[in-house]
Amino acid sequence: MARLVEKLTPLAVSKLAKPGYYGDGAGLWLQVSPSGSKSWIFRFTLAGKQREMGLARCIPSI
Repeated sequence: MARLVEKLTPLAVSKLAKPGYYGDGAGLWLQVSPSGSKSWIFRFTLAGKQREMGLARCIPSI
């Protein structure tokens, strides 16, 4: 079965306010901090250890 990618739409991302991690598929996660800032995180396994790589901050569109 194919992996579902791009589950989070721009509208859904803009409405998220509760702190936590929200999966978008294929190891990509949206992290919402307690202050409300949002950033994209890529989670992967390297040499048997879980790793996280920060990719970008979410900047609201105008």
